[in-house]
Amino acid sequence: MQREAEIRFYISLDEKGRTSNIDWEASDSPNPGRKTTHSLMISLWDHIEKTTFSIDLWSNKMFVEDMQVQYYETFRKMAETYRKATHDEEVADFMVKFANDFGKRVGLNIPSKH
Repeated sequence: MQREAEIRFYISLDEKGRTSNIDWEASDSPNPGRKTTHSLMISLWDHIEKTTFSIDLWSNKMFVEDMQVQYYETFRKMAETYRKATHDEEVADFMVKFANDFGKRVGLNIPSKH
């Protein structure tokens, strides 16, 4: 049986139109209710236009150091998603190496097992 789930984002803007707060909630969450975050990155594939649309927001509470961790973890997640979807170990490993190089370049303490 098909069903729908919903994810909502609530974006607060300051007087200059900049993002000041980001809340979200998901209908299927085991912990219902709004949750606060400081950054949001969404990519959507348009199969008709054959292009990616994105929404990238961060609040004035997002620290650069936290954004560096978020990017590192996003790169790693993309590599694993790519690996699962394509079974292309060589390219996925290349993506993991890129993520690790990025992490080291921005000063993250990357464990050797990664």
